[in-house]
Amino acid sequence: MIRSLIAAIGIAALGVATPLAAQGSYAESGWRASTDEEKDLREAFEDAQDDWNSRRDGENERYDCVMRWGAWSVIGRMFDDDMIPAISGELMHSYADAQMSHHLSTLIAAEGGNAERVGEKLAYAAVRFAERPENESLETVMEALGKCYVQPLSWSINPNYRLTGPRLFQMLGDQSAYDGFPVWVNSNNARAQFDQYIMDKDFVAAANLGARLHTANDKTTVMWNEVLRASLLSIESGRGLALSDTLLSALSEVWWPRYRRDWASNLLRQKRGLPTGQANRPPLYDPGEEPGWAKQERERYLNGETNYTPCNRWNTYGC
Repeated sequence: MIRSLIAAIGIAALGVATPLAAQGSYAESGWRASTDEEKDLREAFEDAQDDWNSRRDGENERYDCVMRWGAWSVIGRMFDDDMIPAISGELMHSYADAQMSHHLSTLIAAEGGNAERVGEKLAYAAVRFAERPENESLETVMEALGKCYVQPLSWSINPNYRLTGPRLFQMLGDQSAYDGFPVWVNSNNARAQFDQYIMDKDFVAAANLGARLHTANDKTTVMWNEVLRASLLSIESGRGLALSDTLLSALSEVWWPRYRRDWASNLLRQKRGLPTGQANRPPLYDPGEEPGWAKQERERYLNGETNYTPCNRWNTYGC
């Protein structure tokens, strides 16, 4: 349980660097186009997801991933501009918390449920994290997070070990870790519910909630890029018909890239009993070479290092 983990990892305060690019402004519409810098950071994050080498995929790296995602959750809550959702909705604190909890749950399962043992190893990871180079560039951070990426449909999170980044750092001794929401959040209750949906992998409920907020003119509690990401995950998981008509209608008009508009349009037509022009459920992933994260997932599964059975285009063991 969490209590045994806390007992094992209490160490000196680490401190988390404040955001490097906070500008104190955000789009009240809940969406804006990415800047060139943000596009470069998104590319670094996505490219790193493909950059996997089994020789460096050791136990330390997985513990380091817990620290990385936990720190990003704290930092993401501190940003006072909308840089993070503009880079990717999948980098918001809710996804960071879920990624971290997945890694933590998987590590505890690999230790046979011995949270104390995991806590001891995580304490060493915290020391490594505290010794990282000062003033890391955001590109370096994006690359690190990309290498720690687990496709959300594969998350396996033990309810006993669901943590937020601030909670992790508080357990590690940093009581100053900010545990609030970004400044643009208008409704704390709605934001907390959205975050819970993400942790539960209920991407349909998350997308529908975000869409309702936008319809009600609360456009920043959940940013539009977060709605888009949750909508995509809903469709990829075969639950696109559960997205609201209002959301599907909006997605059929404004979703980018353009072929996703057809996905939404066909789902909406199917819900209304009308003929569709093409398949309403896309392949889980675009055609192309197998990404590094899928190779990593298969390696860990075959080595008995996961607490779930993957199901995706390349790893169909659990399908």
